[in-house]
Amino acid sequence: MKKIVCLLLSLAMLATMLMGCGNTPAQNGEENTNGPVKITMWHSNSGTNGEALQEIADAFNKSQSDYELELVYQGEYGDAFTKYKSTPAGAGPDLFMCQIEQMQYMIDSGTAIPLQDFIDRDNFDISDLSEGLVRSYTIDGKFYALPMGSSLVGIVYNADLFEQAGVDPALLKSWDGVFEAAQKLVDSGVCTYGGAIAPSGFELEFVAAMEGKDIVDNDNGHSGRATKAVVDENGIGEFYFDIVKRAGESKYFNTDFTSDGDYKSLLISGELGFLYRTSSYIGSFYSGAEGKYKVGFVNSPASANATGGQIAGGCSTWIVDNGDEARANGAWEFVKFCMHEDMQLVWATATGYVPLTNSATNSDQYKEYMSEVCPDLETAIAEFGESTSSGALLGLFTKWRELVKAEMFNIYNDASYTPAQATEHFVKAVNEEIEMYNLSN
Repeated sequence: MKKIVCLLLSLAMLATMLMGCGNTPAQNGEENTNGPVKITMWHSNSGTNGEALQEIADAFNKSQSDYELELVYQGEYGDAFTKYKSTPAGAGPDLFMCQIEQMQYMIDSGTAIPLQDFIDRDNFDISDLSEGLVRSYTIDGKFYALPMGSSLVGIVYNADLFEQAGVDPALLKSWDGVFEAAQKLVDSGVCTYGGAIAPSGFELEFVAAMEGKDIVDNDNGHSGRATKAVVDENGIGEFYFDIVKRAGESKYFNTDFTSDGDYKSLLISGELGFLYRTSSYIGSFYSGAEGKYKVGFVNSPASANATGGQIAGGCSTWIVDNGDEARANGAWEFVKFCMHEDMQLVWATATGYVPLTNSATNSDQYKEYMSEVCPDLETAIAEFGESTSSGALLGLFTKWRELVKAEMFNIYNDASYTPAQATEHFVKAVNEEIEMYNLSN
């Protein structure tokens, strides 16, 4: 609590210092007689995350007088994205926070202004940004969106239960080790369930990235528009669905729930040893456990023959093209404000998302935070920084994940349903969706 207070005080001091900074017209000697330009941001952050974002927005509004930012909560990410797509041009927000899987649509739709346009115009230095995060949002040399809300996919675990059971967390680095750890935890009597894979649908693409396998053709969509899934051709489909099959058949795994929230509750209660999810769960697990448990995290497991690496998950903020230069400039000013080290410290320590700047990641405050909340996070972030893998580009990731999730439940609910069948059914269904997307975009 003391550190959070210190961060908020730093934030307030920064806002005061920035009152005299910037390149907006009113700060270059031109009086702003019409009042501040109003800009809006649509987002899907609730609870602690929403409070942290509001704190940053308030600081931005206090730091200057030319723009006034209003945050508008639009429900879950899927609901917000649906509303965004159906909103007429010019009637939407000035900033839109969406998940990384919507990146291809945001590019294809032409509704957003690439950050690269502003960076080039202002000769703005982004060397402090994480190279891995910038790479995740750079296509054909153009950096598109601010990766403020990025997370790492892996295993969040109850470090105290592992210690009590005498189980080495290093087992979680491989899939065989994951199942061995789950059995040892339960057999030791420290928890009811060893592990769980929350059925969110993103798992296949991240497992593929770790193994060094593409999920769609044309170099994972980077050398041309994806026209089909290739998870049947390179074996990664069966590899992943076999993991799901093993979890479904294991008495040491919980596969009963359809909601991420239910699995999070199991983890916080101490009934579950570990959960395959994202690093964004670290903060809520830590606060929910109220100090009863220590939190651990390991990047996504991989096989001994894996040739890939970690890719970014989570969400990002886009500047929307509403045909209004003043509002677009205001959105750009907020994006730059968010890059400041103090803003990143407030955001990362409140949410569990990965800081997007190197200065924040390497700061004493963030290192102290990691030491207290999740010491493993430092290693996980370093491993991500060393990775050269890039995720796939696909305009219908939302549908892709729905279909992956459906096949997971087919496996869980039908003991005779095989990984080969799941792969075949998935590829047939997703290829039809890809064809329809490409015809209409």
